[in-house]
Amino acid sequence: MYPDKVFYEPVALTYELGKFLKSKFENVPWIPVESHNSIEQLQKNPNKEFPRMKRYLIIGVRKSLKYTPNNKISDFLVPYTSSGCSAMCLYCYLVCNYNKCSYLRLFVNREQMMDKLIKTANRSDRDIVFEIGSNSDLVLENTVTGNLEWTIENFSKSKKGFLTFPTKFDMIDPLLPVDH
Repeated sequence: MYPDKVFYEPVALTYELGKFLKSKFENVPWIPVESHNSIEQLQKNPNKEFPRMKRYLIIGVRKSLKYTPNNKISDFLVPYTSSGCSAMCLYCYLVCNYNKCSYLRLFVNREQMMDKLIKTANRSDRDIVFEIGSNSDLVLENTVTGNLEWTIENFSKSKKGFLTFPTKFDMIDPLLPVDH
């Protein structure tokens, strides 16, 4: 994905990933916003703008790191490095709820999120499973950020725990040589 516009929280540019994204997409307009979670000009768009909004990136800092107990496919659903999606799947539920997440939101404070994952895993008396892809498709996000390689390499240093994420994409070649 190469975005048409980037909306960003200025503090995001103080993070390593924020600086990387700024450099990677330096040739598109960057529009500062107060909050990645509430961009009034996008929320007011009519439904016909849905396809155009899929071409925008939103970059911010994830503030809520609260894990949700799951007990279905994992022990916890974890808010991680992205939410929303840039794909245009015809069956997508986002078409009806697009104002909040039709576009891909990237969160640059991955070190903080990883630190919490490892600490939570190491405090547990058993191996636990973290579902890190419940808010977005991380394989698609990875084509923009490289976050999955980073995540797998860093989490593999943990003595306990497992990560899982669902995907509908096949761009997994960058993940295959990573030390799991």
